Amino acid sequence: SNITVTLGSNPNYSVQATNSTLTIGTRTASVTADAKSKTYGDVNPALTATEAGTVNGDLLSYTLATDAAQFSSVGFSNITVTLGSNPNYSVQATNSTLTIGTKASSVTANNAGKNYGQTLTFTGTEFTSSGFVGGDTVTSVMLTSSGTTNTASVGTYSIVASAATGTGLGNYTLSYTNGTLTVNPATPVTANSPVRLPDGNFQLIFTGGDPGVSYVIQASDDLSNPVWSNLSTNTATLSGIPSFIDLSATNNPVRFYRTVIP
Repeated sequence: SNITVTLGSNPNYSVQATNSTLTIGTRTASVTADAKSKTYGDVNPALTATEAGTVNGDLLSYTLATDAAQFSSVGFSNITVTLGSNPNYSVQATNSTLTIGTKASSVTANNAGKNYGQTLTFTGTEFTSSGFVGGDTVTSVMLTSSGTTNTASVGTYSIVASAATGTGLGNYTLSYTNGTLTVNPATPVTANSPVRLPDGNFQLIFTGGDPGVSYVIQASDDLSNPVWSNLSTNTATLSGIPSFIDLSATNNPVRFYRTVIP
């Protein structure tokens, strides 16, 4: 801007007036991107910045951008300040960070049941999950329970889920919920009336039982003071326990049978 000399009355002098210049320099200002945070899978938050050093209601010209997308992995992403035209200011731009945190999710073991004497084997897919987004999923988990063995007594047992595998799981805080395994009493076994074979032996046909369970067939000649002897171990099928021929029954006027689970 010009600095102008305007002369007044100087009768005793011959005055030479020389103008000059007022130099207006740029004002120092700053714009600092505000730090932001979000949970994995959420849309990006609105980006904001803090301005300092401006006067007279001036607003600085700049844009804010981040390299994070909605499903960017957990971690840190840049928030970048790009300055526009600010002719009256010398602007210091400071970038910041968008922090992406883990998303809460859960895996729950499914409840299950079996009969005493049966063995239960988990495939790793007996579960339900929730809280996953963007195509991420749990494909299998480790499932354990003390009630899976064939000797587990009738009652209830916890099914413990752990060690999930799948896609994108590093972006989640995963919690596990136990299921319940119920061991029910074994299905009763019935021995039908023995059938005498042409060779004089007797054949017993058993029905009932639980598929996959091994039943020991025992015999005794006296129920008042029984001494049970093992005759055979047969495994139940969907149609019952296979038939069994008792070679010792021929010379016994009375014969009693029972089945037990070893």
